Amino acid sequence: MPELHYTLGVILLQQAKPDEAAAAFQKPRGIKSDYGEAVYTLGSVRLNELKTNRQAATFSMNTGIANLKAGKIDESSAQFENVIKLPPDNADGYYNLSRALKAKGKKAEADAAYRKAKQLNQKIKPL
Repeated sequence: MPELHYTLGVILLQQAKPDEAAAAFQKPRGIKSDYGEAVYTLGSVRLNELKTNRQAATFSMNTGIANLKAGKIDESSAQFENVIKLPPDNADGYYNLSRALKAKGKKAEADAAYRKAKQLNQKIKPL
């Protein structure tokens, strides 16, 4: 029975459905199994998600910084909003979001984003 879940997980991965694949790889309720391939593959799925999120965050950060330098404040804010979602503990993302919000004249929101950046990284530089 665990082999069926493993095969389903592999198929879902091939269809670019990592969340559904992860669910298939997890041990079904009521079935005792230590099916190592499924556990290993589930770990690989989660690792790939982390790598993909970090790559997306890096891309959004770089695009946001370029937009901020070019004076495209709204576009930079949108990119920095993406950064803090992928992963949500990105101090630089919050710091740059605070810069963009400050440039938009949204002082209270900028201060909140800066405080979050400072909470995540005490070494963050002042605005």
